[in-house]
Amino acid sequence: MSRELQSWFSGGGLADIGMAAAGLTPRFAVELDDAIAGVYRANLGNHCLTADVRNVELHSAPFWFHVSPPCTNASVAKRNNGETELDVGLAQAIVRGIERRSPWFSLENVWGYRTFESFRLILEALSNNGYNLAYWHLNSADYAVPQTRKRLILCASRVRRVVQPYPTHSKNPDLFALPWVGWHEAIADLVPTLPETQFAKWQLERLPEELIHQPKSCLVPGGNASSFSLRYQDEPSRTVGDVDRVGNLPRALLIEGTEQRGATVQHRGELDPSFTIKASIHKSVTRAYIPSGRVVAITPECLARFQAVPGWYRLSGKASLDCKVLGNGFPCLLAQALVEAQGITST
Repeated sequence: MSRELQSWFSGGGLADIGMAAAGLTPRFAVELDDAIAGVYRANLGNHCLTADVRNVELHSAPFWFHVSPPCTNASVAKRNNGETELDVGLAQAIVRGIERRSPWFSLENVWGYRTFESFRLILEALSNNGYNLAYWHLNSADYAVPQTRKRLILCASRVRRVVQPYPTHSKNPDLFALPWVGWHEAIADLVPTLPETQFAKWQLERLPEELIHQPKSCLVPGGNASSFSLRYQDEPSRTVGDVDRVGNLPRALLIEGTEQRGATVQHRGELDPSFTIKASIHKSVTRAYIPSGRVVAITPECLARFQAVPGWYRLSGKASLDCKVLGNGFPCLLAQALVEAQGITST
């Protein structure tokens, strides 16, 4: 059988790109938002249909059927989150696709989705149609993605036992795993071209004391994030989300002379003014004074790197659209690792 991939809720095709790298061939995709579907088509071909999956039927059983249903209502980032009739209706459409009995099936979502009736319906359908299945809570950073994006990953097969992808990277590296890929390493070649900006007042007020005593490059959350954790140059980025709109993108503080695995941040000239950062809870208290640094805007091109998108991928050039495509995407290297772990290329 041809290793044909069909995907639903396909977005900009990040899952399809990763799975194609592992040996599958994208043949059919469905995306509700036509602007997002246009980004898919610009990169992967015209086989992406703009449609609601509730009105779509699988006319044949592809080798691999993948779905990434909307995760908004299951996300911890949403207040008063809860399952809706739409979530259940989309799951019922997925069930109809499962009943075509493709050899392989996979699902990606936020971890909270496992508590939904929608997920129970999908599990029941897989069991009733003869699938072996397993699901895991995987951290993308463990698979060379420069982002600590944790997701529910389900894999099911009618032809063999499914296998969890083996982590290639670790926060605590050893003989079997490399160090996590840091955000700075991922965008080192873009750093000299990133536009300079300034921190918002709320960001300045929340910069930690540690930057006074040990200044170093760090990634600062965008938007008025409730969790204000900095990511230093050797750490992966925070989760890239579709709420990262223009103006709410993360910003990076780059300290002159910072080196990360051979890459050096571009220095200012001797006569160029240094950037002074001040932050305080009380107006009269200076909490941070950091000379010789740059504050730069993180661009959609950076977010693409944080999602392990290959260099040939073409963004739309519309920042709000590109942020949505990337924020909703399945990191390419994790999708690739999922398929490769099943050993289908050797069958």
